Amino acid sequence: MKRGQITAILLVLTLAIAALSFTGCTSGETTTPGSPFVGGTNGILMSFLEGNPPAEVTDDKTYPFNVVVKVKNDGEANIRSSTLKITLSGFDPKEFGFSDGGAEAITNTLKEELTATRKDVEGNTIEGSTVYMTFPPEDSGLPPFEYTGKLSGNTPFTIRADACYLYGTQANAKLCLKRNVLEPDKKGGVCKVTESKTVYNSGGPVQVTSLKESVGGQGKVSITFTLEHKGNGKIYLAESTGYRVHGDSPL
Repeated sequence: MKRGQITAILLVLTLAIAALSFTGCTSGETTTPGSPFVGGTNGILMSFLEGNPPAEVTDDKTYPFNVVVKVKNDGEANIRSSTLKITLSGFDPKEFGFSDGGAEAITNTLKEELTATRKDVEGNTIEGSTVYMTFPPEDSGLPPFEYTGKLSGNTPFTIRADACYLYGTQANAKLCLKRNVLEPDKKGGVCKVTESKTVYNSGGPVQVTSLKESVGGQGKVSITFTLEHKGNGKIYLAESTGYRVHGDSPL
């Protein structure tokens, strides 16, 4: 009986949507509130459950096993069911008992909502939820993986998990609104129209890194902001993947 080694590699791919919400200045006392968000630049965090996949396998179909991926929502957007998909790669499913290519065995879609990390009313951090996604999927009726060939010695196998999911970021900034925006900002005034604003971001891979308000004309203000990918994984436009942004929005 020979044994082969399995190397586990993780890669996260992220779909992100950015949304903005603002509050206006009012007369009276001024305050400097802290961030309403937990913050951070993560969306999901992934890891393989220890022993799934195992560090080594035996040949001749004598060591069946499953692959289990632990997925935690570490950011501040909910991930709705069916908007996260994990695909395994790096190995040939045919060598592990799936003669038809094993497409169904190496893909799994989120079946429940992954709730976001958040702050409670007292400012305490409530951790986001965690799920364990099994391959082959438990509801597929498929048998576990098992190496069907012969091994002449220790043989490395690579199993990689790619996650593609819909995510969102909220950014909160305080704008200056006054009757006559063309009037020059006064020293000691309640707020200034023309200036860079402090921006607070919810936890997520895409962040609003700067926001500036300026006069846009009579009775108008202009807002310019910069979006940056600050987290792990890669970012794609949601529309390019076929997701319905309004129906599946995590915000």
